Amino acid sequence: MKMIFLSIAMLVVVISLSSCKSSTSSFDGDVRKMAEYLCQIQKLEAKEAIKELLKNGPVDSTEFDEQIKMLGISKRTASTARKELGIKVRRVGGKGGKWEMELPSTS
Repeated sequence: MKMIFLSIAMLVVVISLSSCKSSTSSFDGDVRKMAEYLCQIQKLEAKEAIKELLKNGPVDSTEFDEQIKMLGISKRTASTARKELGIKVRRVGGKGGKWEMELPSTS
């Protein structure tokens, strides 16, 4: 809840700064900035959700995907966030086994 409030507050600041900064600012430019900002917020929220899901160890990839979907995070955003976090994906149980995801080691 705090993250959503903070996101909205930051969005209001960005919009007010970009639209009041100068008279040469275009509406399209403001909309583009806002869209980029919202994408960044979504990616940050996805990263936090992924860290939370994986904090207790490896998670089955099917369960991971279901949890991400329940949180309203798109597959593409989750994929980008996973790559940026360096999430490890591995098969457990050999051929025909299940796939697991885990946070990178911090050593």
